[in-house]
Amino acid sequence: MNAIEEQVLDCFPSGSYALAALLRLVDIVESDKIPTAAVECQIQPRLLINPDFVQKHANTPERLLVLVMHELHHVLLGHTTLFKTVTETDNFVFDCVINALVSRMFPDPEHISFLTEFYSDKKFPECLLRPPPRWNGHTVGKLPSAIRCLPKGSQLAVAEVYRGLYSETGVTYEEIYEILPRLIVGGALSGIPLLGGHDEDGAIRGDIEARSPVLFDVVRSIVEEWPQPPDPISGRSLADILRQDTLSTRSVPGNRAMLRALLRKVGGRGTNGRIQKVGGLQITVPTPVPVI
Repeated sequence: MNAIEEQVLDCFPSGSYALAALLRLVDIVESDKIPTAAVECQIQPRLLINPDFVQKHANTPERLLVLVMHELHHVLLGHTTLFKTVTETDNFVFDCVINALVSRMFPDPEHISFLTEFYSDKKFPECLLRPPPRWNGHTVGKLPSAIRCLPKGSQLAVAEVYRGLYSETGVTYEEIYEILPRLIVGGALSGIPLLGGHDEDGAIRGDIEARSPVLFDVVRSIVEEWPQPPDPISGRSLADILRQDTLSTRSVPGNRAMLRALLRKVGGRGTNGRIQKVGGLQITVPTPVPVI
């Protein structure tokens, strides 16, 4: 077991039984070829993590957990099934949604400090990738300064979307898309570092269920151990994915139960154990024998 693998193991809460399955299935590899972290969804999946990035930005178990969970959500959500092509704007919107989801799963300061220190609240649209200062985990009290500095007309629309991201109301991809084109000057997104793998071999490529179904099932079992925040993204929400293989089963009585029910009928017993009243009763029974 290498050093980065030990760190990933330690960052998950004790009792995460699905983590053992993940470590058996996925090779956790140190790599300087990727800036942060990425999952290679190939025949032999690999979780690539840049050790220098971890040392600088995710040097606590809580922060590393947020980084790993961000990448696992890319695996689960299969974002490219939503759009025919993936653009720079798409990748930015994906990370806005995922960062908000993970923040609402782990709202304590030890976890979200990874995002609040990595992204600035004084730059727009970068501030959309992180919770607000002194966030209580449920509602947005004070907007990031970058949003408060926007022109009045734009500020109202952006504030509504941002509050939706970091509150129980949630927000859709389309609502984020509506505000970005009007406010972002060409090339403004290129300088914003995004977490996780956004290349063609990474989890962002989509169709992970087909490319690596075992990996998908293991990641799903890890994520569903935590309460899921509300997510209104119909069709590709995390809740939809966690429910898609759930079957409604009906209990089938075993042989012993059927025998018990039969004996009750023969013995004149009801389900409450009482013997039904027995008395004389005359009935006419049809018979082929003529009555003389």
